[in-house]
Amino acid sequence: PMGGVVGFPTNYADLDVYVAETQTGRINFGGAYNSENGIVGQFTIDERNFDIWGFPKNFRDIWNGNAWRGAGQTFRLELVPGRQVQRYLVSFSEPYLFNTGISFSSSAYLFDRRYFDWSEQRLGGRLALGYRLTQDLSVSAGIRMENVKLYDLRQGDPSTPYELERSKGDNDLFMAHFGLIRDTRDHPYMATEGTFFSMTFNQGFGKYDFSKLLFGFFYL
Repeated sequence: PMGGVVGFPTNYADLDVYVAETQTGRINFGGAYNSENGIVGQFTIDERNFDIWGFPKNFRDIWNGNAWRGAGQTFRLELVPGRQVQRYLVSFSEPYLFNTGISFSSSAYLFDRRYFDWSEQRLGGRLALGYRLTQDLSVSAGIRMENVKLYDLRQGDPSTPYELERSKGDNDLFMAHFGLIRDTRDHPYMATEGTFFSMTFNQGFGKYDFSKLLFGFFYL
């Protein structure tokens, strides 16, 4: 038991707790070269405690890293310029949309790749909503909207597939998906036990209509 002033409880003590937030964001610069893709550069901003409404009040907020931080959202900006391959991506996710159990994620991207027989450009975006039914079970639904452009096809090559010739130019692709996930892992990134099961149905429409049903499972 602890001593104290007469008339006051002696089994209590005042504690001062100081908590420092860990590093939640990173900025990467880099580059690479290989015979397949040539020279590419890379610039990435990744923040796992983003706040889309956390505008800076002054330059010090930006310098100290307090701007656009603190709401538990996720933000990623990726720039990969190159001659043969280039990719640009921006994504944002909110785990508790309007303080509810609904999650929201979105992204926009541009991908351009030069192959031997043709060049391909994909410009699009994704929107998705998710909801956790129980601690281990969640559902999701979303849509991907994409414009696929095929150009610079090899001319006069009799081996060029008919499907490739027919798809030359702009092609609109829309993909709706509905997913179910059961995740009992003890950690999403460094799990030591548990199971993960996913089932996703995809329905493509636009210039091409097709369906896909995907399953995934692993056990620790």
